Amino acid sequence: MERGGGAVGEVLASWDVVRRLYAAGMLDGTYPFEALQIKPPPGPSEAAAEIAALHVHQLSLVNDRARQEEILSQADTSNLSDIFAPLGIESGGFDSTERMIELILQVAERVGYFYKAVFNRQRPNQVDSRLRPFIPVPPHAAFPSNHSFQMFCIAEVLTRLIPEHPGTTELFFVAERVAENREHAGLHYRSDTEAGQALARQFAPFFINLCSREMRQALLEWH
Repeated sequence: MERGGGAVGEVLASWDVVRRLYAAGMLDGTYPFEALQIKPPPGPSEAAAEIAALHVHQLSLVNDRARQEEILSQADTSNLSDIFAPLGIESGGFDSTERMIELILQVAERVGYFYKAVFNRQRPNQVDSRLRPFIPVPPHAAFPSNHSFQMFCIAEVLTRLIPEHPGTTELFFVAERVAENREHAGLHYRSDTEAGQALARQFAPFFINLCSREMRQALLEWH
């Protein structure tokens, strides 16, 4: 998920966190956050079943105006209302929380690119040219889904930050919907979505540990 017109400060902040990830050091010759265990892409038979499901999605999307609008609005992160609304912060007043959410999106995007390069899975329409993606296909690999990874990472982190807030549960449903929409748009296989979710569960603790300062600043807005 790419930032829509993101500020320079947000980008620099995300690279600062990435530097912290590497500064934490290596374990047995590997940076721990680069050795998270996710199930690799499936074999040919399961992938064929996933392609068949995408054809069904493609047909159903033709008359699904509501989902079409969601897909378009979720193409980048210029509109974060799906995240802010469940938390009740869409009217402002939670600047540190908003900055932390934007930081999660930026950092997870960069970490996701690492895993995409590791697995280098072709996009569905590269495997089956009969698929017609609803929106432009990003130039990077399919697996794992960065939209899935980023959105579930937000849900994982916010659940730990404010576990008493009922809206954090809703964030998991939002993440699932965003990820599913990328499947319906023809950009991702179901296993891409599942890998993004699994990666978020494992990466969130790294983010929380290295961004304790940002977490504290955000928490002050809730108490």
